[in-house]
Amino acid sequence: MREARARGGAAASRLRSLEGRRARLDTPAALVKFTSKVIQDTLDETTPFVVARTVLYGISIQRQLVESTDLERRIEALEQRLAADIRPRRA
Repeated sequence: MREARARGGAAASRLRSLEGRRARLDTPAALVKFTSKVIQDTLDETTPFVVARTVLYGISIQRQLVESTDLERRIEALEQRLAADIRPRRA
């Protein structure tokens, strides 16, 4: 029972260490900055390897989402331009 409590306490401690680190990760530059910090914290042993591995996996998913959102915006802008160019112009 004590061992289970100790494991639970350790897991809760890891989660608490991440609180207050909620950066906006919605741009490539923000992702690079955050990734660099995670790597440095892992090397300095202030972030446990298991936590860093999970966070870096999440960053890879976030990168894909940021890229697809940017691509979606760009396609929408091109479609609007194309629609404006196709409309008959009144003379």
